[in-house]
Amino acid sequence: MEASTTTTYRLWSRITDRFPFIIQKKHCSIHRYLLASVLMGLALLVRLAIAPVSAGLQYVTFFPAVTLAAIIGGYRAGLLTTIIGLAFATYIFTPPYYSISMEVLQISFWSNMVFLIDGAIVSFSIEAMHRYRRQYVKELKEVKSSEKLVMALNKELAEHIAERKQNEEQLRVAAAAFETHDAIMITDANANIIRVNQAFTNITGYSPEEVLGKNPRILSAGRQDKAFYAAMWQQLLNTGSWTGEVWDRRKSGQIYPKWLTITAVIDAQGKVTEYVAFFSDITARKQAEEEIHNLAFYDALTGLPNRRLLLDRFRQALSVSARSNHYGAVLFLDMDRFKTLNDTLGHDHGDLLLIEVAQRIQSCVREVDTVARFGGDEFVVLLEDVDTSAEQASQKVALIAEKIRAALAVPYQLNDHEHHSSPSIGVCLYCGNEKSVDTLLKHADLAMYQAKDSGRNAVRFHGAKNSSDSIVSSQDFVNIRSAAV
Repeated sequence: MEASTTTTYRLWSRITDRFPFIIQKKHCSIHRYLLASVLMGLALLVRLAIAPVSAGLQYVTFFPAVTLAAIIGGYRAGLLTTIIGLAFATYIFTPPYYSISMEVLQISFWSNMVFLIDGAIVSFSIEAMHRYRRQYVKELKEVKSSEKLVMALNKELAEHIAERKQNEEQLRVAAAAFETHDAIMITDANANIIRVNQAFTNITGYSPEEVLGKNPRILSAGRQDKAFYAAMWQQLLNTGSWTGEVWDRRKSGQIYPKWLTITAVIDAQGKVTEYVAFFSDITARKQAEEEIHNLAFYDALTGLPNRRLLLDRFRQALSVSARSNHYGAVLFLDMDRFKTLNDTLGHDHGDLLLIEVAQRIQSCVREVDTVARFGGDEFVVLLEDVDTSAEQASQKVALIAEKIRAALAVPYQLNDHEHHSSPSIGVCLYCGNEKSVDTLLKHADLAMYQAKDSGRNAVRFHGAKNSSDSIVSSQDFVNIRSAAV
């Protein structure tokens, strides 16, 4: 999926670079109107060719024409194509066909309104994508321009050091302190701060008077250890520059990430005289990355790992189990009669129940265990490193499963409504990676349905009749349930 997205973006970039008029903000109005007319005309011809007028289906060809017009000609072309499509749909495809009257307008009103709204949404959405790309290109150019400025500035600093003695430092500082959106900090050869710019104050909260003469370690948040800084200085001394991500602390105490570039300024004799550091606050970028990560790996409603993250952790757990020879277990949970709750009280109450269920399950297991929402009202619990003995592992897992069952059977207070529900839980033990993740989940799922068939609000182990699998006898399970209660 990621490779496909990258390929699509590269193809789109090549098209727009080769034909820049496609995404230019200022299109020629005549070209835009001609484009809309031609596209809708083609859509009409295609529609008339594939079926008679009475068959309807006009929006099947009209809507792609709107989309294509918005992509090529901008949102105005998309809206114009939508309006032309409305005219065609009303005049040609609304009984008694090829006529305009109040009756025809009334008959086609709602379908035309839906088409108009969809066309507007698509047109403005595509326009937003165009504008986002233009903004992205603009910011990318600014970044490249900033990098060129840094390189030019460092070169200029080196030239001034070689030419002047008494005034060289003042000239370098004046050049280095050139105000940009990036923070600039200059230190002497002993790493004592001698100059900062306004962006430095804006980002860190420290005024120049508060940092001049001090070591940059006053900005450190303590997240990187001594080995990190030792490696940074080693590279800086060997190559004359270092670039990377660092976590620092503002004057307010807030910890933030920054992208830092340090360059050593060397005189004609090859001696380091100053260090120039450029950095920018990347908090927004990190937050965006975290949000993307959460959308990809976590359930938006409960905050639990989703199916994708669960499968990844499950595969890792099987590999660890194969090395340690420890048994683990996967529990497949389904809330009984959840559909009835949704149908009677609405999905908002169903969502409240799912959130509460997630919290209760998490309270019953260890922090190292994984609780995931598998979909709908189905949850999966992955227990790792339970025991080296199959019998002992079965006993421990049964106790955990019963603890979860009892916790989920307690009545739920959903707003002003008290709701009674219970889980059906299927359990499957694993040891090593002889069985695949899909097979183990399928076994746990089958055991869960056995629990439902037995009357719900129950726990069932997969393969309880097979001596090679984990076995919990009925009497043991009664004892376990009593102990859990």
